[in-house]
Amino acid sequence: MPWGVAALAGVGFWAYTAWQTHQHRKKIEQSFARPDEARSLEVEPEGRLNPFGPVKRSRVVRENEPELPVEPRPEHPPEHPRHLHRRVDLMVEFTASEPIDLARLREVLIAEFRDADNLPMRWYFFDDANNDWELVTLESNGTPHKILAALQLCDRSGPIGEREYLRFIGGAERVADQLGLALGRIDSRTQVLRLAQELDRFCHDVDLQIAINLKPREGTMRGTKVRAAAEAYGMRLDADGVYRLYDDNGAVLFALMDATGEPFIAAEMRVRQVPALTLVLETALIPSAAVFDRMIAFAEKLTKTLEAEIVTDDGAPLSPEALKWLRGQVESSHERMRQFEVPPGGTVAQRLFA
Repeated sequence: MPWGVAALAGVGFWAYTAWQTHQHRKKIEQSFARPDEARSLEVEPEGRLNPFGPVKRSRVVRENEPELPVEPRPEHPPEHPRHLHRRVDLMVEFTASEPIDLARLREVLIAEFRDADNLPMRWYFFDDANNDWELVTLESNGTPHKILAALQLCDRSGPIGEREYLRFIGGAERVADQLGLALGRIDSRTQVLRLAQELDRFCHDVDLQIAINLKPREGTMRGTKVRAAAEAYGMRLDADGVYRLYDDNGAVLFALMDATGEPFIAAEMRVRQVPALTLVLETALIPSAAVFDRMIAFAEKLTKTLEAEIVTDDGAPLSPEALKWLRGQVESSHERMRQFEVPPGGTVAQRLFA
């Protein structure tokens, strides 16, 4: 089911659950899209669909941005890829008495799933040299003995249904037959669909977006001042015209945009007049309420720099009590996520709420 709007009577700022299709939700959602890491289906030169997951891209390393840390080789073989989760992903493992040619596996997968590009699945192989699981891509090579397929049970379009379950399991069984692989345990349709519905309810409860408005006390705000304030705080203007603050690993913490939805264009900021600003974050994608505190501190700094005030949708000043209540919502959402064993801002959350 789609995730609905969280009612906030009398407050007037935006705090939406993210499964809804409201037009304003789309503007907020766009603020968290990574322009340099947009998801896409990988297609071979002949136009064949790659069912292994998104194209592997090298993260763009920008000046003064630290590299992603290199994960150490695990001492003990992990049961499954570490960014998968038993309550989020349906996993099926394959084993072979003889090594599997990854080139042959790719051929079989492309043929089997060419009509199933809507399935949120990925395929992995166990790399004995690294003692860890690796994503199967068009560049993968080798002859592993173990393969694992994973189907994500839910995303912002809702939970998987019987059709997706049967297509995935049926395809996995046919892949095993063609390659002479032994299939591991397969969870029952009833159990998997129950887990998918449970996951969807969980996501509905915790997927909140919080946005606050800044309005100038008089007239409009000069684009040069908006740009200077954003850049001084470490925000980056992305290609879609939204300023974003990133953490050291390249994840979005919060975003700053023109409240009208008009994109900021670097070449036009000298003459730009901004009627109002919106700061926005997604609670599931930040690691702690400290990020909310940073956003509010930045908003308060902007009130001085831009001679503005933090207001409700109706233009009334936003009270400290309302901001305290908002922070409580972030903490409640994060506590619910920890209870569900999905750490806020972690790799599983990044997949679920992408």
